[in-house]
Amino acid sequence: MKSLNTYKLARGFTLIEVVIVVALFSILLGIGLLLSMDVYRSTLHRSGRELLLDTLSLARMRAFANEGTGIHGVCSDPPDLIIFGGATYNSSDPTNERVLGAATIRYESEDNFFTCDREGIIFSPLSAATEGGRITVVETDRPDLILTINAEGAFLW
Repeated sequence: MKSLNTYKLARGFTLIEVVIVVALFSILLGIGLLLSMDVYRSTLHRSGRELLLDTLSLARMRAFANEGTGIHGVCSDPPDLIIFGGATYNSSDPTNERVLGAATIRYESEDNFFTCDREGIIFSPLSAATEGGRITVVETDRPDLILTINAEGAFLW
């Protein structure tokens, strides 16, 4: 028969067991943190792509519906996108809509046509036709995504 003192000493964990368990939890937590940061970055990249697509779709829909002036466009004012009415972007127009973008994402285009200093993407009334072009969604440490807009205003990834 065991004595009461032997039973009390046999219960519990040793210091080395506690240190090993804490070390294992720390390693698992570190790996989980690294994986979650990668998922967060890829979500940001998808968000930038979807933000661009949603903004262009809204401007295209407004032009197709012949809303307001009928002509609608989108341009990039980093890191934001701007939806405007009319054939050219006017920064003082109160009807411009600023769509807030992420600072980690850039939108690039050939000859910088997509910037607000240039013409942007302009959709014609009723047909939503446009001159088209290619816009690249760029984020550090991620592959670039290229959006092509054809003359009918359709978006191709």
